[in-house]
Amino acid sequence: LCPRSRKKRINIDPESLLPKLPKPRDLQPFPTWQSQRFLGHRDKVWSVSVDPRGQWLASGSADGTVRLWEVRTGRCCYSWEMGAPTRCVAFCPNPATPILAVAVARQVVLLAVGVGGLAAKLGAERALKGPLPEGVEGPGRWESWGGASQYETGLEIQTGADVSRVEWHHRGDYLASVAPGGGTQAALVHQLSRHATQNPFRKHKGKVVAAAFHPSKPFLFLATQHHIRIYNLASQSLAKKLLPGTHSVSSMAIHPGGDNLVVGSLDCKLVWLDMDLSMKPYKSIASHSLAVQAVAFHPTLPLVASASDDAACHVFHAQVYSDLLTNPLIVPVKILRGHAIHDHQGILDCAFHPIQPWIFTAGADGSVRLYCN
Repeated sequence: LCPRSRKKRINIDPESLLPKLPKPRDLQPFPTWQSQRFLGHRDKVWSVSVDPRGQWLASGSADGTVRLWEVRTGRCCYSWEMGAPTRCVAFCPNPATPILAVAVARQVVLLAVGVGGLAAKLGAERALKGPLPEGVEGPGRWESWGGASQYETGLEIQTGADVSRVEWHHRGDYLASVAPGGGTQAALVHQLSRHATQNPFRKHKGKVVAAAFHPSKPFLFLATQHHIRIYNLASQSLAKKLLPGTHSVSSMAIHPGGDNLVVGSLDCKLVWLDMDLSMKPYKSIASHSLAVQAVAFHPTLPLVASASDDAACHVFHAQVYSDLLTNPLIVPVKILRGHAIHDHQGILDCAFHPIQPWIFTAGADGSVRLYCN
């Protein structure tokens, strides 16, 4: 027989186990309400992009059109017929060359959108009207865009497979295109000034789904469904390999400081990785009920957002400290709703305003919405 012993019951307040987080009203500004709707597309809007000055918005849709909107008034100023569903649009980050990169089928089309002053318009036309390389066949061939009229300037870059994403370098001279079905040519790097295309990778370990340039270093991030590899383009070597801990990566965004990144996955998770801390996730947030389709950092404010098929956009306050001993502070502050679920898809893309605490969302319901503070 075992002697009886007195068990002491510890009374713990459940509230004391929760982390002490600041209140959202103390973390303003961040987007809170829907300010405007941009209507005109006849099908799903796959992508949105804001120009570096924050005055113009571009949207690409499955109806085969690219539209240019004025942010202040919501007016559609121009529309391009691309002839095929548009999967991605991206403004050049250099204000001196207002060029829009568009991913259409097996092409990357570069358009001079004609915004900005006279000097900016001439700079964009000068960048697109340079001499084209001759004798290049197949992927990497540059030629004049066939959809441009006599008053428009455009170039098209041929790739080996359907392009899903286009990402610019922060200086605006290089851009990377991602074609998940391209095999060894799934990720290509294009140089605007030389009108040349490079394939720095002869083999990919997995299906490439996203690519991004480091904000300040010569690094290229390639995300496959299970891993994220960081390549040093200067030394042409693998610098680091990250394990997001998800089975299906869908999107990726890099913090403006360059030491942190967030990953969205189809298993409803938002993963934060601190590259100085570990190759494994610092924090995994399962706040969405359906697949996360897009993630984005604000260029200047401590904000990060995730867009999902549950038709909700979650905004987080994400403060990264310069002290390496202090962990990043991640606080959920707002859930933005308004889009309708169409064909089992909700919000397909999101993009922050470059200056204001505003966010644009692109939905499968054919609308683009602006949320302001």
